[in-house]
Amino acid sequence: MDGISGKARYFDGSSDYIAFSDSDDWTWPGDFSVDFWVKLNDVGTTQVIINHANDGAFFRLMWNASQWDVYIANSVSDWGSQTFSDSLSSNVWYHVAVTRTSGTVRVFRDGTQKGSDWTNSRTPNPDSGGVKIGISYSGAGANLNGYLDEFRVNKGSALSADDVANIYRTGRDSRIGQTIGDENTKLLLHSNGTNASTTF
Repeated sequence: MDGISGKARYFDGSSDYIAFSDSDDWTWPGDFSVDFWVKLNDVGTTQVIINHANDGAFFRLMWNASQWDVYIANSVSDWGSQTFSDSLSSNVWYHVAVTRTSGTVRVFRDGTQKGSDWTNSRTPNPDSGGVKIGISYSGAGANLNGYLDEFRVNKGSALSADDVANIYRTGRDSRIGQTIGDENTKLLLHSNGTNASTTF
């Protein structure tokens, strides 16, 4: 499947997902951002985009039919969640970004902030669980049904609102090349492997 740049990674809604083992890269005590291009086959269901693979100190981003759900937790008993209302159409590419700067969390879709600022300074830490893309932390349910491209995680810095807007505009105008990381980029998936491969 053609993506925003090169090919895109397909998730079948039932068994496809990507898993990464535990690493300090997934502990986010301060600023961070997650951004990606997504095209959903079905926008009317709950689908996990990314989550730490545990139910304790975790970060989770889900599309939930009419909103983005974001969870950030220190532990099972110390967590917060926020919904960011939005409206998507099936089979359309969108750029999405979640950023946290100095404890302020924002969600952007196609360069525009959705909802209000949210204050949450908790520290996601997978505690040996790693990170999963396209499936719930338990490995069952809320499977992603669609495509992802140019998936990036930054730790220690976050994209600014201007950064996010520029990324969207270049993709919209078909001027985007492969996303380029920097010293704070901990994950960058170009999704240019062949079908059913494990090369990203």
